[in-house]
This record gives sequence, C-alpha cells and structure tokens, in this order.
Amino acid sequence: MNQDKKPIFTTSLFDFENVEDNNQKSIKNYSRIVNTGDHRSRIILAGIIVESYFDRILKCFFIDYKNLSERSDFTFSFKISLLKSMRIIPNEIIVTCDLVRKVRNVFAHNFDVDLIDNIDPKLIKNINQLYREKTKSTSEKELIEKFHSLYSLGYSELRTYEKNVKLLRETLDDENFEKNIQKINGERQHIFYENLKKEKPIKTIDRGNGEIEEVFPQGLTVIKKKDKNYR
Repeated sequence: MNQDKKPIFTTSLFDFENVEDNNQKSIKNYSRIVNTGDHRSRIILAGIIVESYFDRILKCFFIDYKNLSERSDFTFSFKISLLKSMRIIPNEIIVTCDLVRKVRNVFAHNFDVDLIDNIDPKLIKNINQLYREKTKSTSEKELIEKFHSLYSLGYSELRTYEKNVKLLRETLDDENFEKNIQKINGERQHIFYENLKKEKPIKTIDRGNGEIEEVFPQGLTVIKKKDKNYR
C-alpha cells in the first residue's frame, strides 16, 4: 500500500452537539494534569487521558469494541497501530500521541527516572523537534511544559475527529450503503467489459443457429447474430 496515501479525513468536523461537554472535559483534564505535582504522575496521567481518547474514537468505528478491548494484548501501542493502519485521521496526530505513549512508558516501567529531563536523549530530541513543528515556537520552555503542550495538542486533535468517525460508522451502517457499493461496482464492471469488447476476440465460435459466440479475455463471452461478412 502507498505509504503516502491520504487519510479518509483531512479536516475535522465541528461537533456542534457536544461543544459544552467537550470544553468542560478539556478544562477538567488540564486541571488534573497541572495540579499533579511530580513529573511521573503528570506524564502517566497524560498517557491515560490520551489512551482514553483512542478508546473513544475506536469505539465509534468498531461495533463490538468491548470484545476487542478485553483482549490481553490490546495495549495502548496496539491501539495506536490499529488507528494508524485504518488511515482515518491525519498521521501527524497519531505521531504526537505515540510520543506521549513512549514517554509515559519510561515512567511507568522505570522507577529510577523521576524527571523528564533524565529520559533517553533520543526521546528528549523528539519532544523538542515535535514541539517546534507543532507550535512553531522558538521560545525556550522547560521540557515538561513542552511535553504538556504536545499531550494537549495530541488528545484535543484526536477528539476533534470523533465526529468524523461517528458519521463514517453511520454511513457504513446505512441500509443504502450496500446498494450504493453494488451500483458502483456494476458501473465499473460495465466499463471494464466494454473496453474488453473493443479488443479482438480470442476466438469465435459458430453456434450453428445463425449466431456466433465471441470469447474475450477475463471469461467474457458475447453472443451475437452473424453478419453477412462472417466466414
């Protein structure tokens, strides 16, 4: 598959039905993060919030998401890979969220790391680079604040595409969806066969009743009346 292929959605839809609810959740999430003192708690909580929005958006698409989410191997990493492979939303959002996951994993699995400034230099470089790309900012901030900005951007951008995925699911579930797909396939089949018939038949069979059968590639056969020039 072409790795440069555009996602289904490149622009998020305005979720006019849930503006107040979404704003309240954003305020609540921000408050919980900034009021958490140490780096470990802030980063692990940020990871939990981002993962919860992956659950929300995947739940919008998969009808039996509960059954999927109960699998022991259905990790945060797997959710990210799944959404990425679906190509529903812009990949740069997933890249941001995946960086949050990677930093979270450091603090979740390494008791000796207390400050974000002490994580792997490669991760620090990724945070600084992505922060510059996403914010276009040249001002210096503490690394924990840059991480917080990326976390906020990641989950908020993810949230804005929830409406898109809901409507995609509704479109797939619509009773006319299958009919429309069949219509499209029928139209393409007609064009395909019409183009085949422009080529010379592989062979022609005399059916003996004033008709001939022309055989084309792809199993296409055409029965027609003999014309006066047929030999």
